[in-house]
Amino acid sequence: MPTPAQSGRCQVEIVAHGGGISFRKSLPVPRQQTLAWAVNASGLWALYPQLKDAKLGVWGKVLPSSTLVQEGDRIEVYTPVHPDAVKKHRANLPKRDKSAKVAADE
Repeated sequence: MPTPAQSGRCQVEIVAHGGGISFRKSLPVPRQQTLAWAVNASGLWALYPQLKDAKLGVWGKVLPSSTLVQEGDRIEVYTPVHPDAVKKHRANLPKRDKSAKVAADE
């Protein structure tokens, strides 16, 4: 049986997490296809249509959805961050002592 590379395909992984979404799927896709094509083929957008306008990236780097897939790509769908979540996160951060920074700078 031919490997995905021998059959003109490449193996990629599609992931999306956050905001109540947890999706991870590995699949072979034809070479010369785009990130958007691969995400659509994974079924992610059928399950979560609200992510159709989300940014895409590979291994932590935001890229245009028209970028061609490559063997081993981990295609990430970046879920939107809500301002309330950011405020809650900042409220839980330890408070920095500004006077300690001033003293360290002197």
